[in-house]
Amino acid sequence: MMHRAYQPLTPANNIYLRKRWDQSHYDAHRKKVYAAKPVVDNKPPTTYMHLHIKLKKLQMEEERLTTVERDNRILLQKMAYIMKYGGSVDNMKHDYKKKSLNKTKRQRELLRITHENLAILKRITAKEPHLNHLRWIHENQINQQYLNNIAKFPHKWRQEQSHYKLYQLQQLAANERIRQQVENSQQQNTAESALTTLLNQRGSLVPKSPHR
Repeated sequence: MMHRAYQPLTPANNIYLRKRWDQSHYDAHRKKVYAAKPVVDNKPPTTYMHLHIKLKKLQMEEERLTTVERDNRILLQKMAYIMKYGGSVDNMKHDYKKKSLNKTKRQRELLRITHENLAILKRITAKEPHLNHLRWIHENQINQQYLNNIAKFPHKWRQEQSHYKLYQLQQLAANERIRQQVENSQQQNTAESALTTLLNQRGSLVPKSPHR
């Protein structure tokens, strides 16, 4: 009785038969849809293993590594034999003395630097100071006289204090350091002068290059 509720698209005398025919047509259509093949081939290309795994290249690489390993083994055997029994040829020059190819150039460069340092030291020592230490000493004596005149206690009492003694010791140590620095500078100047004289004597003996 279910066929009576079916509404066909076209006029039909028998609704029951029309429903069966339409259903059979629809099933045939669905089968064709399921069995249909695409017109455009969108599948990935076929993978060939000989293009991804290059056996010839792997074989050549293995042969190269084998050759390198064989050469290294032969070289190692030769080195071990030489270290154990010594080489067959003695190419050591026992009377060879090391010498520098640019000794003359380094001596001239050292002589130039020494002359420049001596010139700088001469300019520094010849320069008159801007501050007069004698005037400072004179002013300090005057200030000490003023201090003695206005002080409540005598000057000797201040000299006996511990902090004043410490200050005097510090001044003596500073003066001693300055004196040592001056002596070291004088000794260094004497050594540089002797080195300059020696280099001048050696430089006069060194023949000049023909291209200069």
